[in-house]
Amino acid sequence: MNRDLHEDVFCGLCGADNPKLLFGTHQLPGGKIGGVVRCRTCGLVYRNVRQNAASIRRYFEQGEDADLSPDWIAGRKKAFAEHLILLESFRRNNRILDVGAGHGYFLSTCADRGWNCYGVETSRRAVDYAQRNFGLSLYCGAFEEAVYPDEYFDAVTFFNVLEFLPDPKSALQKTHQLLRPGGVVTVRFSNAVFHVAAYRFFLFLGRIHRRLNHGDQAVIHLYAFDKNSITRLLLESGFEEIKMSWTPLSWTTTSHERIGSWRKLACKLLDACACFFHLVSFKSLLISPSLTAIARKG
Repeated sequence: MNRDLHEDVFCGLCGADNPKLLFGTHQLPGGKIGGVVRCRTCGLVYRNVRQNAASIRRYFEQGEDADLSPDWIAGRKKAFAEHLILLESFRRNNRILDVGAGHGYFLSTCADRGWNCYGVETSRRAVDYAQRNFGLSLYCGAFEEAVYPDEYFDAVTFFNVLEFLPDPKSALQKTHQLLRPGGVVTVRFSNAVFHVAAYRFFLFLGRIHRRLNHGDQAVIHLYAFDKNSITRLLLESGFEEIKMSWTPLSWTTTSHERIGSWRKLACKLLDACACFFHLVSFKSLLISPSLTAIARKG
């Protein structure tokens, strides 16, 4: 591990240095092991050894080529459409901000519905793609550096982005400032309850035979939120009336590949199971790979 490109961090929710190791990925000085941990104080799952902020930014600035898989595009559009329906009732100033706007598919759907669209994206390739294909003018850079008036937006969205940010609490506090009173933030995120369990399962399969863990779709980025940790994070950032929901899958292997038939079937079965348990538990059991939180500024 190149120590110049990495940093050791404390819990991004409560600030404690009280980690319980879940999955060791890095050797630390003094013979310790770091990697994916759970904070013993507040329960947040995060990486206590990670690339530093400059390295992460360089990685995302490189972005992805514009040769996108039709399956990837269809999956994103399906996920975005359902979120946008929920946001319609909060339109007042008619302005929406998408953080980590990517290639612009969500904002293009917003523009079709008459929203005034704003977006932040670190990848120059993605920004150029959004301009060329949808006429969107996105801010190219980090969200921390983007400048907008206070109380300017009706809605701010983070679609599988918050878990990549070095300081998610600061990002949500800034979001709170940018929203008008009564405005909402929407956060779609990878569900730690599912992905930690999936990671353990495929590690077990890999011990039996290394080829058995090739189907692993577990994702744990800088942070892995669950219902409790994202709720606390939103509350401490000033939000209220937090609602959590099961989120349909939009899986692909990468943005450049089609989904194989077996993977499509597996996704549909997993989606159906997650939906079933969600409904029979009167919407209290959230075991889907992705969840969505929506919260209002008072």
